[in-house]
Amino acid sequence: MRWFHDLRLVRKLTLAFGLVALLTAALGAFAVRQVAAVNAATVDIADNWLRSISALATVRRNVLTYRIQLRDHQLASDPETMQRVEAQLTGTTDSVAAARGRYEPTITSATEQALYARFDTTWRAYQAGVPAILAASRRQAHEEARARTAAASAMAATLSAQLDSLVVLNQQGAVVARNQAAAHYATARTLLIAGVLLVVTLALALGWGIAQAIARP
Repeated sequence: MRWFHDLRLVRKLTLAFGLVALLTAALGAFAVRQVAAVNAATVDIADNWLRSISALATVRRNVLTYRIQLRDHQLASDPETMQRVEAQLTGTTDSVAAARGRYEPTITSATEQALYARFDTTWRAYQAGVPAILAASRRQAHEEARARTAAASAMAATLSAQLDSLVVLNQQGAVVARNQAAAHYATARTLLIAGVLLVVTLALALGWGIAQAIARP
């Protein structure tokens, strides 16, 4: 540090304040970057993973409602009730489509896309068999309706399993995003503390050096 002692006082002050200001700016830039990383992970959880889980829950709830309404149609004994239930089935189908519309933009991986494609295929096949069930129900052909419903129930179980797989996948994605946010926070906290200590130590050292230079005769 002999070179520092040999500098003129004005240069010592300029160097000291400039170095402290530079380190403070670097520390601030690092803090902003880490805050942005934590924010990005938080936004990912809210706008992607939680949104997708919510939409999938709505799809699952409406698929279950659809199955219940299909059973209600077979239990109905008059045309008016059957027509009302058919209108409810149409509304539930629309609700499933709306929830799927909210979910589809959140798909982020090939694995998730493949799982969703299988669900789509099963849902289409399930719905394709519904008109025959309704027709048998309207004719009061209960045995035929029950037989067709039993076949559809196997597909409904597959639908539930496929939706469960999608929910689990998105829950795992949310956990990964949460862990990333926690890791960014922990790293930022540790490095910021170290940076603050470094800046304080350097400022004290420079201050001591300048004070010694001023005190010299």
